[in-house]
Amino acid sequence: MARLRVYELAKKLNMTPKELLQELEDLGLSVKSHMSYIDEETVNLILELFEEKVEKPKKAHRPSKKDMEKLEEKVKEEVKEITLSETELKLDILAQKMGIPQNKVIQDMFVKKGIALRPGQILDKKQVEDIAIEYGFLVNFEKAEKVVVEEEEDEFKKLEEYFKRLYEEKKDDLVIRPPIVTVMGHVDHGKTTLLDKIRKTRVAEKEEGGITQSIGAYQVEVNGKKITFIDTPGHEVFTEMRARGAQVTDIVVLVVAADDGVMPQTIEAYDHAKSAGVPIIVAINKIDKPNANVDKTKQELVEKLNLIPEDWGGDTITVPISAKTGQGIDELLEMILLVAEMQEIKCYPKGPARAVIIESKLDKKTGPVASIIVKDGVLKVGDFVVVSNTYGKVRVLMDDKGRRIKEAHPSQPVMILGFEEVPDPHSMLYVVSDLETARSIVEKRKEIMEQQ
Repeated sequence: MARLRVYELAKKLNMTPKELLQELEDLGLSVKSHMSYIDEETVNLILELFEEKVEKPKKAHRPSKKDMEKLEEKVKEEVKEITLSETELKLDILAQKMGIPQNKVIQDMFVKKGIALRPGQILDKKQVEDIAIEYGFLVNFEKAEKVVVEEEEDEFKKLEEYFKRLYEEKKDDLVIRPPIVTVMGHVDHGKTTLLDKIRKTRVAEKEEGGITQSIGAYQVEVNGKKITFIDTPGHEVFTEMRARGAQVTDIVVLVVAADDGVMPQTIEAYDHAKSAGVPIIVAINKIDKPNANVDKTKQELVEKLNLIPEDWGGDTITVPISAKTGQGIDELLEMILLVAEMQEIKCYPKGPARAVIIESKLDKKTGPVASIIVKDGVLKVGDFVVVSNTYGKVRVLMDDKGRRIKEAHPSQPVMILGFEEVPDPHSMLYVVSDLETARSIVEKRKEIMEQQ
């Protein structure tokens, strides 16, 4: 008979695991749980003992002292205990505590259970227990001290607090920066076509099936002033950035088709922009179409969104445009600059940079890359940077035209190469003093996220 868990042996004896555990305890054998393994020799001894009990119920039977010692010794050998804190639920740490090579654990779990594990994998408590049981270990879990977590979390928060202090303490050093604009609206109302026309490229027409592709952020120059546009596939990105505390947008351009009017996604996009507290400019698109009705669209803006156009006595800027022909786009850009001027969008232009990650991916040739927009400071080649989940050294900076540059300034969109892993999109990026500081901050941050 091969080794068995307690509950498996109980089945053979037509007993419940609880009954068997009690019987074993009466025999003086300390077995921790119904999942504990009992080796082959011990199983056979127990079967013999209990079979005799079943066959000769009238005769009192107690195992000999020698059998008892042998059983107890075997069970003690079989059941071992290890202790893990809630911050140590990783495969490499578990393997180390059990004294078993991590590669052997990975191989055993795959062969025996069909479970694919990877080195250093983060585990939950059930996974830890299941793996430990396979090697005859019981796991005691210890709670991590809350004080340690709070201290570690503060290390990352200090980066954001640094910039908050700059804005409070150095108000006279703040300067106007170019506005960062997000274009939002209902599907097929012309968001991508508008961005395409503004950038004077043919991106929209090349997209397969008319589906908007996220291609990052771009900067254009209008009358000697710059505007940065974020090219997003919808308002989901806008919402996620805000949820992560990375509100990058200064102005929202809400595109509404003049032949279609205010639609469900128009309302949804407006609600997101309103809750973010950013100014909204309405671009009434497709005025070149025969069935376009600008007045009717404005009426729907009033009725469904409570946005009253300026020419109707309200304070909402509305600009009739045709993204297809280019009509009205110059006026739209001028209105963006006007709103930006009224908002006095400022930044701290010196020192270590703070930026927002717009997109990130793993490039087969260059490794992890990210598109970012600088919010404050100057980002330079050679800077050490941290994000919530990774760190790195800026090896390459490329602008929105694909040119290598040495530094990036506030509101400038750039692509970064040099991360250890693919950074979390829509999160904040900070420049720190050295590589060791960057690594330490991120490792502590990961521990916090794993516990949460």
